[in-house]
Amino acid sequence: MRISNLTERLKMERKLKNNKFHGKVAVITGTSSGIGECTALTLRKYGCTVYGLTRNPRREFEMTCDVTDKSGVDECVKRIAEKEGRIDFVVNNVGIGISGALEFESSENIRRMMDVNIAGAINVVQSTMPYMRKSKGRYINIGSVAGELTIAFQTMYSVTKAALLALSEGLAMEVKPFGVGVCCLQFGDIRSTFTAHRNKSFRGDDELYKGRIKRSVGKMENDERHGYSVEFAADAVCKLLARKKFPVKYTAGAKYRFLLMLSRILPYKTVQKILYKMYAS
Repeated sequence: MRISNLTERLKMERKLKNNKFHGKVAVITGTSSGIGECTALTLRKYGCTVYGLTRNPRREFEMTCDVTDKSGVDECVKRIAEKEGRIDFVVNNVGIGISGALEFESSENIRRMMDVNIAGAINVVQSTMPYMRKSKGRYINIGSVAGELTIAFQTMYSVTKAALLALSEGLAMEVKPFGVGVCCLQFGDIRSTFTAHRNKSFRGDDELYKGRIKRSVGKMENDERHGYSVEFAADAVCKLLARKKFPVKYTAGAKYRFLLMLSRILPYKTVQKILYKMYAS
């Protein structure tokens, strides 16, 4: 680890040890692996009571829950609130990805992605909001830079992350008078199990696309394997929750903030040419 990174992490740890995490209750979706798992463990280390909602629980703080099942989410949240008396933080982390040409994507895969990535977050928000109003809690919805810079052959993933950003922006305005904070935390490339779990649905259709799908997915997955660590992602979540001023949108990583800033300065046509060359050619 670089000295500068170590110094920053030590500073953050001192800050977190002196903040308001102790006595707080957090609900995090998708804690069985990746960002969700690391975030849950990090928050627990800083004294926060954490409940993980996952389809495959492995730890004592995890509950069996499919976020696409509203009644199941309601039941889990009710049990948490009855036991703890409060909910302070909610991290909507769970998400899935599919790769391939939109032309050939099955309606089942598309529906499943929309259900998990968007409807699942809505279910959790609706179930937890009565308790979050009381605690003046904070929501973090895990978004992606791909929600603003659409990636070819990952079109539906970009669609869901763009929707999650819109959801966060609208919800933040709706609940601001209650003192509830909402932030869409956008990540770029992260080294996690998400890469291995991505549904690569393309088969013979890549012949029609002259190998462009395989090249695109290969480039993207290579970027992910060399991306930021899940520890970096968990630190970003904790830093946000500890901030006095809670932003509606935040992009983690200086290089990704720079890319988004550049995309707003450059002509739209230029941005599209760059994205085409990177992921679609």
